[in-house]
Amino acid sequence: AKLFTAQEVAAHSSPTSSYIIIHDAVYDVSKFMSSHPGGVEVLLEVAGGNATGCFEDVGHSASARRMLDKFKVGVLAPRVPRLSGVPQVPDGASPATSTPAAAAGAVIEQQSVLNEDSNKLGGDHADAVAPPEASGSSLGAVSAILVIAFAAAVAIAGLHITGRLNK
Repeated sequence: AKLFTAQEVAAHSSPTSSYIIIHDAVYDVSKFMSSHPGGVEVLLEVAGGNATGCFEDVGHSASARRMLDKFKVGVLAPRVPRLSGVPQVPDGASPATSTPAAAAGAVIEQQSVLNEDSNKLGGDHADAVAPPEASGSSLGAVSAILVIAFAAAVAIAGLHITGRLNK
């Protein structure tokens, strides 16, 4: 089944293109508008949005529920909470060029620059440029590895959620 975001469904809120959501399923009711027993206005009020409450409040019959099947065009994509401070992988982005991987690369590059600057200064001045964990110690290497591991986990989670991992 095709996955729709709430924003994609919201784009279909006119009499000629009307999508509604009922129990996380997406229905194109454009061709049903004029035949709807409750009238066109009822469907237009919920077009582009979630109609679950309205559908259930009316108490539709079993035959009305079966009728929904012929209008189903997909399902609502699960909402993924946006993690604060974590760049999100844009739709259609390749995991190899995704924002988390680029962020990990930038951290490693910055780590190298700090190490080089620290070594040039030498002696007691090294800590003025970079904290101890960035001056070539094993703690700095561990930090870089953790950033890379986190970026990979975010990219894999994004692929799994969007269904691209199973293709």
